[in-house]
Amino acid sequence: MPIAWFICLYKLSEQRVLGKPVRYCAMDDFTQDIIYKDKGNWAESEILGNKAVVKVSASEETIKKVSETKDFEQLDITDIKATLTVEQQTDITSKAVGIGYTTADISAKSLVTQKDALELLTSYRRKPRYDADTDTVILDGVVQVCRSIDDVDSAVRE
Repeated sequence: MPIAWFICLYKLSEQRVLGKPVRYCAMDDFTQDIIYKDKGNWAESEILGNKAVVKVSASEETIKKVSETKDFEQLDITDIKATLTVEQQTDITSKAVGIGYTTADISAKSLVTQKDALELLTSYRRKPRYDADTDTVILDGVVQVCRSIDDVDSAVRE
């Protein structure tokens, strides 16, 4: 089954727990297709910018459907052990800056393999907090560890 890597948003559910909205990875909107229709799987690691890096195993049709959905970016990752091309390195660096990683964060990483690029994106995140006055989630909390790329990768197989 085809594999694809994406960056997507976290969303707020209409469901509330203790008066607060439930945050969820937007890939969950495709769970019906990915898991039940295609018999595939997906796993995510929350990153900066209210986003997640997600690995998906699904049909070509479902992957295309996800990639064409607003706020879903398919990453040019084919094999995490493969060497990054110059174009991939430029693209991942641009995406990292776009979601809030600093040039210092990027300079601290050696971007040789596709796995290195994913590890850059999962370097750290900020703890979210709910602001009841504005009914929004604010991402300015303490720095937190992201789920490892190895864990995400092993959770989803072809």
